[in-house]
Amino acid sequence: METLSMSRVFLDIFSAGTGASYSNGISRNFIPRESPSAAALLQTKCNARRNAVAAGSNLGVSVSFSHNHGYQLYSKIRNHGWRREGFGTLLSSVSSESIGASRFLLASSNRGNSYYCRAKNDFFDNRETEEEEALIQKPRWPVLERWDIPWDVKTTSLCMVAWLLSFLLTGLLVSVVAAQFGIGRRQYMTLDDQAVYILIHQIAQTVAGLSIINICVDKYKPLPAGLFQFDLKSPFDLKRGWLLWALFGLVCSGAAVLAASYISAAINGQPPARDDTDALVQLLPIIGASPLSTASLIGVTGVLAPLLEETVFRGFLLTSLTKWMPTPAAVVLSAGAFAGAHLTPGEFPQLFALGIMLGFSYAQTRNLACPMLIHCIWNSGVVIVLTLLRLQGFDIQELL
Repeated sequence: METLSMSRVFLDIFSAGTGASYSNGISRNFIPRESPSAAALLQTKCNARRNAVAAGSNLGVSVSFSHNHGYQLYSKIRNHGWRREGFGTLLSSVSSESIGASRFLLASSNRGNSYYCRAKNDFFDNRETEEEEALIQKPRWPVLERWDIPWDVKTTSLCMVAWLLSFLLTGLLVSVVAAQFGIGRRQYMTLDDQAVYILIHQIAQTVAGLSIINICVDKYKPLPAGLFQFDLKSPFDLKRGWLLWALFGLVCSGAAVLAASYISAAINGQPPARDDTDALVQLLPIIGASPLSTASLIGVTGVLAPLLEETVFRGFLLTSLTKWMPTPAAVVLSAGAFAGAHLTPGEFPQLFALGIMLGFSYAQTRNLACPMLIHCIWNSGVVIVLTLLRLQGFDIQELL
C-alpha cells in the first residue's frame, strides 16, 4: 500500500445524496458514485483538492481496494500522521457491487472536518499525474494563498489571550525580581542601567511569548509546511526570495507610513502629539547616551522585538486567520492587532500601515525572515538615525 502524504488531504462537499454512515468519533457520510470517465474523474479529484486548499482541511481519508474488493482505510486527523483503520462497520451497509461499480468514493463530514476518499485499482492509482497537477486551480498570485492550519478558533483565541497576559505581566515580574536584587525604579537608575533593564525586560517578554506560542501549537506537531518557516536560502528568488521582497517591502513600508501620516494629519488638522506613554518618548533620553545604551536599544528594537512580534502577529495570528478568511483580510486584521498592541493611539495609523506591509511581505514569501528583516531595519534604523542626530548636537526631543 502506498504511503499517503500531506498532499493528499482533499475535500469535496456534496449537498445532495445519501450513503452508508460510519461513526468513529466523527460522523462520515459516504456517497458512492457511478464510475466516471477518466476526464471527469480527474476533474473531480482536482476540484476536491482545490477546495481542500481553500478550506484548510486537515483530515484526509484514502480508500484503496483491489479487483476482489479488498479495501483499507487510512485516516489523518490533525496532522498526527496517517493510521490504518478497520472497515467492518464502515462498509456493513454498502454492497461490494456498488463499491466495485463506483470505483471511486467521495465523502464529507458534518463537523467542519472534511475529507476525500479515493480508489486504487488498475483504472486509476494513487499517484498524481502531470495532467492532474495541471487541472489543480491555484491562486494566480502567491500572496493570495492560504496556510494549512490544523488548530481551531479556540486555540487561536486562547493563545493570543495567553500571549497578551504574558506581555502585561512580564513587566511586573521583572520589577519584582529586580527589587529582590536591590534594583530600584527605572527613574532612579543611570541611563546605561535603564537601557540594560529594558533589554532584560524585553528578553523576558520574548522568551515568555515564544514559549506560549510553542506550547499552543505543540500538540499539532509536526506542523504543515510553511508554518513558522525561517529559511535563509534563495534570498533573491523572484517569487519567494526573502531578501528581495524585504528590500521591496522596506521601500513600500516607508511610502505606506508616510501616506498614513499625511492622511492622519489631514484628518486631524495636525500630527498627533506624542505623550509620555509613547514608547519612543520614553526611550529618547537613553538613545545615544552611550555606546552601551545604544547597543542595548538596538538589541531590543532591532532583534528581540521583531523576533517576538513577527512570530506572534504574522507567524501565528495572520496564518491562523486564513483558515476563516482570505489572506488579504487576514493581513489587514492582524495589522490592526499589531498596531493596537503597541498601546500608542497617536501612532496607530502608521503602525497599521507598517503592519500591512509586513503581513503582505510574509504572505508573499511564506518566510518569517522577510518581515523580521523589514522590522529589524525599520526599528534599529530609527534608533541609529536619532543617535547620529544627537551626536551632531540636535535636540531629538524637539525634532519629534
